[in-house]
Amino acid sequence: MVLEIRRATEGDVVGVARVFVDALRSTFGDLLPAEFLNGISHSQQEQRHRRTFAKPHTSYYVATADSGTIGFASGGPTRRPEFDAFTASLAM
Repeated sequence: MVLEIRRATEGDVVGVARVFVDALRSTFGDLLPAEFLNGISHSQQEQRHRRTFAKPHTSYYVATADSGTIGFASGGPTRRPEFDAFTASLAM
């Protein structure tokens, strides 16, 4: 098996959505209501991640193996303005 970690492309969004939904269901299957988990669809998450992927200053990385996408990480600018002041103070 060859494992690769790389910056994601738009073509990786389908795999990201699959990993997100499948991991959520397997991790929280005994903790969250089945109705909630079954209501999360791969296509819904694909649309969500496609919108996020297209935003400026957002980064996605994928981990892939022979079977396709097996993990991902994403990040972008803070949505909480108070964190900008905190991180700026750390840089001083």
